[in-house]
Amino acid sequence: LDGMLEPCTMVIIGASGDLTARKLVPSLFNLYLNGGLPDPLLIVGCSRTRIGDDEFRERMKKALSESGGLDQERGEAFARFLFYRPIEYDDLPAYTHLAEYLHEMDRKYQTRGNRIFYLAIPLALYETTARMLGQASLSEEDNERKAWSRIVVEKPFGRDLETARALDSVL
Repeated sequence: LDGMLEPCTMVIIGASGDLTARKLVPSLFNLYLNGGLPDPLLIVGCSRTRIGDDEFRERMKKALSESGGLDQERGEAFARFLFYRPIEYDDLPAYTHLAEYLHEMDRKYQTRGNRIFYLAIPLALYETTARMLGQASLSEEDNERKAWSRIVVEKPFGRDLETARALDSVL
């Protein structure tokens, strides 16, 4: 896999929820242990919960410990790349601040503007969040710099065919 994986930042919207602690971070840690992640991969958790980087790291290390997958030394190394930003899902200035923060992180960690936005939020928030990402220019790709951006949604993808098509259109 060496050389095939481009440095990037994964932004988990809804990071204070159960999905992140029980499934996403343990899966990412397992990939980390097996050399299946790009170097670097920054993980930026975002949700309405008002915490900082250190508390987010501690919560995720606790979740890894509870999942039975925490190698203490490698867990500390992995946690160095976990960050957190509070966000209100329908607040454009929050996304604008997130964009500024991610640009800073791109410069500091050389992630080249490559981003994955993982929506670990209820279906009812997908459209609002996708629109906010677009309005803050976070979902745009930069062809000149060859930077890419992806939005990943948890299922369900709509309630029926009509709402699935509407969500696909927004995304």
